[in-house]
Amino acid sequence: MTSIFRTWRRPRGRVLARPVTILDRIAAAMANRPLPTGSSDQDWAGADKSGESLAGADLSGKDMSSADFQNATMEGALLRSANLVGANFRGTDLTDADLTDANLRGADLSHAKLTGAILRNAILIDAILTGADLHRAHLNGAELDGADLSDVDLRDAGLSGASLKNADLARADLRGADLIGADMSSVLAPFAKLTGADMRGTRVFDARFDFADLSGARIRTVLVRTVLNDAELSGTNLSAAVLQDVDLSGANPGDAALPALSDMQNVTWSTRTRWQERYDEVLAHSVPAGSGRFVLNPAATAIDAPIAEPIFE
Repeated sequence: MTSIFRTWRRPRGRVLARPVTILDRIAAAMANRPLPTGSSDQDWAGADKSGESLAGADLSGKDMSSADFQNATMEGALLRSANLVGANFRGTDLTDADLTDANLRGADLSHAKLTGAILRNAILIDAILTGADLHRAHLNGAELDGADLSDVDLRDAGLSGASLKNADLARADLRGADLIGADMSSVLAPFAKLTGADMRGTRVFDARFDFADLSGARIRTVLVRTVLNDAELSGTNLSAAVLQDVDLSGANPGDAALPALSDMQNVTWSTRTRWQERYDEVLAHSVPAGSGRFVLNPAATAIDAPIAEPIFE
């Protein structure tokens, strides 16, 4: 019995990871091992927690930089204001976890499950989120500059006020996402799905949306030097947008609510661009640019004044 009772004691100088139940004590005694323990703050930086169960754990404010949480279960964990710079979360379950104000700069969250996770004002600069599930996640005000968001699921996610400058959104699913006031300058989003996305006041400068689906999106903003080659725009509300130096070659505006021609300056289009009933009007205000391409309201009549910041209701 003495040896059994020893297994029930926690190792000296360590803290228990969670409240210990009688079942934990019995399991520890039968396996002749100590009770599960947590670690002191200094143990978390660079720690190997891969595959562990940390569901519901409160790790707020801890320094866990470069720690390895690959394939760990962290559903509902509290990681508010935690230092997670360079941490490994590949394949980790972070469903409904709270990462508000956490620093995840350069962290690897590829194929992580973050459904419903809270990442408000989190720093995700240069983070890797390839194939991650962020369905209904809250990323309002998050910094995602330079992040790899290719193949990510961001359906119905909250990204209002988020910064996505230079982010890779190739094949990302942003259907129904809230992008109000977000900064999407210089994003690469080929084949991205933005059906029904709310892009009022979104900053879209020097971006590429080749073959992207923006059907039904609400775009009340200024698009500058943006490429929409072969993009799907049917049903998109662009009536309050301003397009300057935009490339619509091969795009399908279809039945989109387009802005007035005076709000489309130096817009490139091609014989494959489907203007439908507005074709004659657009052609009358365009000049040939060679190879089946045209420029609507060419630079000679383009807006000379500084571009105003996007305005949204």
